[in-house]
Amino acid sequence: MEEGDFSNVKDEMENAKKGDTILHLNYKGLKNLPPCLLSDICYRNLKTIYAKRNLLTCLPENLNRLLSLVELYLPSNNIKAIPEGICDLRKLESLNLCDNELTQLPADIGNLENLQKLQVSVNKLTSLPPSIGNLRRLKTLELMRNNLSVLPVSLSDCENLTTLLLDYNRLTGLPRHFQRLTSLSELSVCGNNLITLPQTFANTEHSSLQCLLVDKNPALHVLPLSLIHIDTGNFQSCRRSDPLGVLPGMVELVVPYKEMLVPIVMPPEIRSVNAPWDSVPSLLELGLRSSGALGKRFLDHKDYYTLLDSLPCTMKSLLLDPTALCQSCHQEVYVTALPVLVLDKSIFYLGFCCSIKCAVNICLMYSAGLGMDIVYPLCMPVI
Repeated sequence: MEEGDFSNVKDEMENAKKGDTILHLNYKGLKNLPPCLLSDICYRNLKTIYAKRNLLTCLPENLNRLLSLVELYLPSNNIKAIPEGICDLRKLESLNLCDNELTQLPADIGNLENLQKLQVSVNKLTSLPPSIGNLRRLKTLELMRNNLSVLPVSLSDCENLTTLLLDYNRLTGLPRHFQRLTSLSELSVCGNNLITLPQTFANTEHSSLQCLLVDKNPALHVLPLSLIHIDTGNFQSCRRSDPLGVLPGMVELVVPYKEMLVPIVMPPEIRSVNAPWDSVPSLLELGLRSSGALGKRFLDHKDYYTLLDSLPCTMKSLLLDPTALCQSCHQEVYVTALPVLVLDKSIFYLGFCCSIKCAVNICLMYSAGLGMDIVYPLCMPVI
């Protein structure tokens, strides 16, 4: 089909011109969208465009003229870039750009205030724009098979997100700030390079997480203890290689268990680990716990946020989103913790406690109460 030949979509265009709000252009061999679509006012009431598996390499800059669009379905094309004008489609609820050639999303994609479903799997994305956190109505985000190595913290502001698919990217970890995604019920991160998972997953009564799939992450040896009753897929497909030394500067332990050594990589925020016989946290940890407790009392006071803004960014971030919660008393844990390693059905789970007393409580609950193996602490501390 010639680039400017739209004879095979004549009937579809006529139907849309007469008032049909859905335009069907799937499998038409189109190299461009018909120009009249944007120049003729008759098409301004279009709500849905289906243009799957064509030969599109770009979208028109003035796509924002179709202000009534609710769904834009463009998978399996060769689209390399999205015009910024698409961010003016404030009524858009569903955008599907899977299986294209995208290397980035528009910087202002957060302006799509009604967007509920964003599907951009099978592209070449290396990053996401920070404005993605402004998509407060977003429920489904599909990013499988891209080149993402990190995710923006702002993604944790998508408060209505229920499904997040990140399979087959290059992620080594996930932001601990994801604890804010209390509506998230399904998270899939199979086939990445994960070394650790946030301890804050499913660690509060507000969490909706039911399924966290982690298959085929070779360097992932342990799961957060808070996930012990969550579906984590085929975890046996992980643990195939030794993660020690992968990320310089991270705190690592090697715990003997029977005839094997279990490598445990701490979350990157953890700077030191307390042994069971060493009950005094670091001064930094004590300071952060005191500041965190103070923040709970004055959370709604404007002076508290003024104080936070005066702190270094990393410290402010820790106070707002702690590394973990104590498995026993739910005290915030920041940079120093007492780890507890539990074995259940051949899967190792790692949790943190803020004190020896809490560690004893957790050990008793899982060993005596639930009949699971306590792998670490190697010996039960005595109070």
